Amino acid sequence: MSRRLTRKRAAISVALVACASMALAACSSSGGSSGGSGSTAPAGTSSSTSSSSATTSGSDIKIMVIGSFQSAAQSYPEVASGAEAAADSINAAGGVAGHKIKIIECNDQNDPNVSASCGRSAVSDKVVAVTSGVSNYSNQFLPVLQASGIPDIGDTIYQAIDLTSPVAFPFDGGSFSQFAAVGQSLASNGCKKVGVVRVDAPVTEAQAKLVFLGAKAENAASGPDLAVAPTLPSFAATVQTEINAGADCLASILPNANVDALIAAVKQSAKPDIRIGTAISTLPTTDLAKLNGSADNDIVVSPAYPVTTPQAAPFLADMKKYEPKATVSAFAVNSWAAIEAFATVGKTLTTFSASSVLDAFNKASNVTVPMYPAPFNFAKPNPVKSLARIINTSVLAFKIKGTSYEPLAQSTVDTAAVLKAYAG
Repeated sequence: MSRRLTRKRAAISVALVACASMALAACSSSGGSSGGSGSTAPAGTSSSTSSSSATTSGSDIKIMVIGSFQSAAQSYPEVASGAEAAADSINAAGGVAGHKIKIIECNDQNDPNVSASCGRSAVSDKVVAVTSGVSNYSNQFLPVLQASGIPDIGDTIYQAIDLTSPVAFPFDGGSFSQFAAVGQSLASNGCKKVGVVRVDAPVTEAQAKLVFLGAKAENAASGPDLAVAPTLPSFAATVQTEINAGADCLASILPNANVDALIAAVKQSAKPDIRIGTAISTLPTTDLAKLNGSADNDIVVSPAYPVTTPQAAPFLADMKKYEPKATVSAFAVNSWAAIEAFATVGKTLTTFSASSVLDAFNKASNVTVPMYPAPFNFAKPNPVKSLARIINTSVLAFKIKGTSYEPLAQSTVDTAAVLKAYAG
């Protein structure tokens, strides 16, 4: 099983927004390069045969996966792996209405220009859909997709356009819902004053506001909102500032390594029992093993079931069979689930094109998406216009125990009211 993913490291600096995005919270047989006859694929784009607009009997269905698979700032190749594993599994079972899925990969290299090029390639390749994950530049490719009516299934919310684009079909509220749920969960589990420690970037200001609104909804006060450099060598002084202000819980809006350092600083502080809450993507099981129990009783939230739960069995089986070397993460879950959702909705179609797939998703009102607790109603937008594409406001909440996640007493958090308050 070969992969023809071209991995070119972009010559760019580590953008703060990239660090913030990482705190949110991501192969089939060989084929040719993307792009039609005579076209040139953007850097970082490749295709694998696991497929053109399926307009004739037996022809393949092309779906593009866009993400930062490899870059100087962030590399999440498992975003592509999740989509590939789902496509291979579906194809092995007969495909979608007799058609096989072909995944085209486009590494946006965490570069806005390449990201826009990925969008243009999706148009020229005549893909019927896109799925995107861990891309800081959806504001570059989504307008291109929107102009051509190409749906983005499982779109990951990083930019304002993800909240309103009529071709975006996110499965959850992204960082908006997750950080609202962090504030709600900390407060509903005994925290009286919730502070925020975040990487210093404009995008995290909004996430901090959501934490405080979530805490307020559960009658907790707001502690200090402390923005730190991504290269901060020690969180000792940061934690002490929060303690001096009376914070008894902290919401972390930091990349993985910084979360680990924050937890260590809390354990070494005068109040080692301060509880930390964050998105599950920043405290994966690999980090829990390294923390050796120091994260016990801290809270993580996730829109989908964690990979350690029984609900993840089909996903894990596909990854083990078709992408055994890939990292198993929430980012891989999202792209795998996107292809599974496409297959579910696609079974209702006889002809596949971007317009037919877009129309089918706009009418789909009871779609079961693996790894998510409840069916989705894509036909009913969020009543808050600025959040129109967030149709699922529920978030799962867990406490950490050793290297696993245990559901909290209030295991599902509805963030709808907090999101409405945030939108004004």
